[in-house]
Amino acid sequence: MVTGVYLTTFTGRNIRLDRFSANDVDIEDVAHALSHLCRYNGHCPVFYSVAQHCVRASLAVPKQFALSALLHDAAEAYIGDVTSPLKALLPSYTALERMILGEILIRFGQNPTLPQPVREADRALLYTEVLELGLKVSDEFLSKDPRPIENIHIAHEPPLPPPIAKARFMIAFAGLVGENAD
Repeated sequence: MVTGVYLTTFTGRNIRLDRFSANDVDIEDVAHALSHLCRYNGHCPVFYSVAQHCVRASLAVPKQFALSALLHDAAEAYIGDVTSPLKALLPSYTALERMILGEILIRFGQNPTLPQPVREADRALLYTEVLELGLKVSDEFLSKDPRPIENIHIAHEPPLPPPIAKARFMIAFAGLVGENAD
């Protein structure tokens, strides 16, 4: 909910998006919001959450990048999900998203810029999800994108309802933060 210039989060934090900092981040807010956001702006046959996508991304990269991959869409918890075609038309949104994501990554001890393996896995997951979810796409899209990711299939874990997607995100986060603490 947005009240005045503040965004009120699930946990009750009041955040100024124009002054967003690492101290504003609560992983429960991130997990809760992402579990309620549907990928592809809702243009898929079933509800498929950004949280579930992020967990899959964390499994698709080498371990040292898994936490960054889990958090790669975390800014959407605070500013919503905007489709890539629309982002191309909104440079101010893109800059705000980059700044917020950088603060989130810093909050959890990660580089504020997503590493190349995370960006590549996200792109490959886009292709994988499009095929597995049965989204209708152009032949041009199919010819430009990478191959699906091996061994990460929705059939292994079908689209999850928000409470379960949130729990899986929190479990993945706890496991990765514990590994990074060692």
